[in-house]
Amino acid sequence: ALVCCNYNREDALDIIQGSYIKVIEEGVVYEVERESFKSWFFRIVRNAARSSRRQKNLHRNLLERWLGELKPNPVLIDSIVFENQKARIILEIVANLPLRQKEVINLVFYYDMTLEEASDVMQIGLGSVRVHYDRAKKEIYKKLMESKSHE
Repeated sequence: ALVCCNYNREDALDIIQGSYIKVIEEGVVYEVERESFKSWFFRIVRNAARSSRRQKNLHRNLLERWLGELKPNPVLIDSIVFENQKARIILEIVANLPLRQKEVINLVFYYDMTLEEASDVMQIGLGSVRVHYDRAKKEIYKKLMESKSHE
């Protein structure tokens, strides 16, 4: 499994666990006459590693395509970054958001994507993107109100 996963131990463990689950839950049948158990199970592991690699490549290619086609709006970025102290506070708040919330905010505001487009790039459901987006906006608002009360 390590070889199939380019010697990445975590990926190899995930693939092996997924292979065990596949055998148990999907009822993949082992035929004694056809091949040895070791060969049979290794084939399942190898195919799972290929599928995982394809999925990662697809995600990376989709993200590169989106980022290659879409250019950040420089006017928007400049106005956010350099406008005033509030902009720096917002950037600091966004930088401290959880990863998914930060990704959604960056894709929507910096790359002018819709939530549907962000959902495609992040490869998560539209409902999840909406939840992360809503939570991020609430957190930004809350932190802004806190910083305003400290002024």
